[in-house]
Amino acid sequence: GGGPRRIRLREKRWLSGTQCVTGKYHQAARDFVSAFDGDAGALSRLNQYYERQFTFDDLKAEVWRRVYAFRQRASREFTNYLKLEEAQIVLAQDAGFSSWTALLEAAENASNPARLRPVLSTHAKFLPVLPDSLTAPATGSYT
Repeated sequence: GGGPRRIRLREKRWLSGTQCVTGKYHQAARDFVSAFDGDAGALSRLNQYYERQFTFDDLKAEVWRRVYAFRQRASREFTNYLKLEEAQIVLAQDAGFSSWTALLEAAENASNPARLRPVLSTHAKFLPVLPDSLTAPATGSYT
């Protein structure tokens, strides 16, 4: 019908399409942390999320390059780790947002939340796909 699309889960709960999208972001953030710690299943799910094939070395290099707090801890701590909050900001930035909260708010308010996902670029590891309402110029034309 005309209402929001719903997806049935095994627990027999119903979630709207938006709730499923935000749930995917939460899962991707947890998978980012777990994959960094060597969890092969988490890396596989993260590869599905990003639609590419990271190795553990790729993932660690990406964290080193993009997470300043991680680099700072490297000089002070024997065993370094990735915090969930750090993974969340990386995911938000990959989707074109400045914060985790902004990403979740956009997903909740998007008419097509499925478009809020990262895609592979030939020039960068991550490139966001934003909803048309966020990318379309006010005049309706880029030229």
